[in-house]
Amino acid sequence: MDVKYSSLDHKYDFLEMRRNLPEQYRFSKECLSVIFLMAGNKELNQKLTPYFEGDKGEFETEKMFEEQEFCSSDLKTLAQLAVSLFNTNKRIDAQKLISLGKENFDLAINAIVLRKEGISTGYHQNSESF
Repeated sequence: MDVKYSSLDHKYDFLEMRRNLPEQYRFSKECLSVIFLMAGNKELNQKLTPYFEGDKGEFETEKMFEEQEFCSSDLKTLAQLAVSLFNTNKRIDAQKLISLGKENFDLAINAIVLRKEGISTGYHQNSESF
């Protein structure tokens, strides 16, 4: 199953964020799934950026939830999913994912696919991937 971007901007933002990762993290399924979510949702990106240090492979999740207010349930669910995809010791209720709006649900499902399958060593994506 190919990862599907929500838009060209999503794809370009993801690829740019990936390029900014140190080489040892550019194929990290954990890091890639988080930046996929961040690139696909601008508000989520703003909330997670101060706590996600892709260059170090670190994510200060507890501090993030202590300091950030997530105004919508979709945004909070996406943040919880990012934590779960990065740290498999954290769980997220499937019902929360099912309750996401269409655009955020598609973003979440594709982040899960990316976490499971990773990304190929090339940048091949067919034109129907967004």
